[in-house]
Amino acid sequence: MRSVLVTVALAATAAAEDAACEPASAGVCEEQGYPNPGVNVDDDCCATWAGSSCADGYAYTEGGVCHRWDGGEAHSTCCKKCEPGQPCDRGPGATCARPEEEVCMERGYPKIAKDNVDNDCCALAGKGWCGEGYGYTMGDVCYRAGHTVGYSTCCQPCNSTYGECDDGPGNDHPPPNLKALAIIGIVILV
Repeated sequence: MRSVLVTVALAATAAAEDAACEPASAGVCEEQGYPNPGVNVDDDCCATWAGSSCADGYAYTEGGVCHRWDGGEAHSTCCKKCEPGQPCDRGPGATCARPEEEVCMERGYPKIAKDNVDNDCCALAGKGWCGEGYGYTMGDVCYRAGHTVGYSTCCQPCNSTYGECDDGPGNDHPPPNLKALAIIGIVILV
């Protein structure tokens, strides 16, 4: 009986929180890079994690999955009016570097054993990282094909007030040496 009451209370709280979100018609949900480059008003408040944000003066909260494609997911964007004088996080889309900024990096794709500029800021787990002066955050699933899963790469400018700024796991080890791999392959075949 108690678990039923807790479930009902959680559902009522979630409904009340959703009711506090500005409606899509208010035009305060933003989506970076879709449908056009740069900032766009998100008329359905449904965007990928790294591209979602709220207009100035509104705080961002990620909601549930609102759209899926090729294994990628978009989440509902909840924008609530900020209280005067309080911190107001507009969301990752307001601070994540866009692919055209060429800050997202990916180890091994498209060139094997190389560090590549990641043209879509979507990399396999452990393969994404950020260029000099940017901190890395792994976001939601942005690609899925069979057992291959890619995650959005969010590169945000480092801020000295936060101390350490990890550029991500993708460059923690040197890339494999193709010449050495070729020699090993020849030795195995012989």
